[in-house]
Amino acid sequence: MESGVPVSELKLSSKLEPLLLEHKGLIIHEVSKIAPGVLPPVVIEETLIQKSGMGLILIGLGIALINSFFKYSIILTSSFVLFTCGFLIMVFTSRMKPKSITLGNLETLGDLCTLINNAKPNEKKHSNVIV
Repeated sequence: MESGVPVSELKLSSKLEPLLLEHKGLIIHEVSKIAPGVLPPVVIEETLIQKSGMGLILIGLGIALINSFFKYSIILTSSFVLFTCGFLIMVFTSRMKPKSITLGNLETLGDLCTLINNAKPNEKKHSNVIV
């Protein structure tokens, strides 16, 4: 448990997703150091509340843009409130666990170990994160 990931309960058949949900940054960072570029794309699906923060920001900006044509203070105030609420939601939910995290078609720790073991040195397969 030196790095912060409890390993005493881990087996090759352990599912990756619960481990990634709890320690995503650490695991992805460590695997990237061991076998750079071999991880498949990381797909992170956020919860509805996490997505709503960005939605409120965009709606607030859209209303502010529309208001630039009409110059009503009540519309400007509402756009500011929506933008602020969206920003606050994003700040407070930034540390929440996402709905799901997947590494391509890897499902178990054994799949990840096999991928790392079969990787050729300096082999660059993937390098993107999909959010």
